[in-house]
Amino acid sequence: MELRHLHALVAVADELHFGRAAARVGISQPALSQQIAQLELLVGSKLCERSPRVALTLAGKFLTDHARRIIAMVTEAESEVRSLGTQARQRIRLGYLEYWNPPFLAAAMRELRERDPSIVVEPRNMYPHEVLAGLRDRTLELGFVHMPIADQALAVRLVLDGYWAFVLPRSHRLARRDSLALADLHDQPLIVFDRSVNPPLHAWLLGRFAEAKLVPRIVYSTTQPQVGIDLVREGVGLFIVGSYVVRSLPRDLVMRRVSDLPPLQIGAAWRGDERTPALAALLAALPKLRADGSPA
Repeated sequence: MELRHLHALVAVADELHFGRAAARVGISQPALSQQIAQLELLVGSKLCERSPRVALTLAGKFLTDHARRIIAMVTEAESEVRSLGTQARQRIRLGYLEYWNPPFLAAAMRELRERDPSIVVEPRNMYPHEVLAGLRDRTLELGFVHMPIADQALAVRLVLDGYWAFVLPRSHRLARRDSLALADLHDQPLIVFDRSVNPPLHAWLLGRFAEAKLVPRIVYSTTQPQVGIDLVREGVGLFIVGSYVVRSLPRDLVMRRVSDLPPLQIGAAWRGDERTPALAALLAALPKLRADGSPA
């Protein structure tokens, strides 16, 4: 039994005329008669009398009541599925590491809400390798990642151009310099981000110390940037951190760039075949930077 059979039966029940019923369902009268005959064969019972005029049998009336309910349920299901499809197109699952504390995200989400309130952004705190995996397996539409990335299936656009820096007390002897080199930190107590925050980047940073023939004196590892800043104020050590992670500092602290470490660039990444209006709208709301990091 197919849905077309049920539509044919309901049309006959409503019109009590095969010609009008056929026109209603958009087929020829012989085709309609054939569908009713097929349905009668399937259920093993006569459903309508054809002479002297069309009339439903008791079995026909019984099946017509069920057919109306089935058609209504299917119609409702189709409508809900279309609605869900629209919602999916208007939803953006966004993965990024909250530790980065991207300064542009709140403003971008606010601008997006003003442009199109129907678009819902679902931020998810994820490690960078999880963000890349989520983009590949289509559980994310957008993610923030360290640049560069090697995956050719992903498109990426620079949204944040930062640098490695040390947070230290304003009274510290190194605070008088405009920038610092790793060699300046010999025997200085250091506060670093915990390995769990970004294992590859943590290993990379320790590798740069090794290349400089330094053994970092790490006294504390943290998953919270504010904890690192508070520990500097307490005199525990100097905090090495991405410049974009620090929004503001107390007046008794300063931040100095590390001159011999490369830039820290954050990019917005998405699948190259992703072309939804919602994604385009969010990308348009994100900042655009020139190569030197200034706004475009």
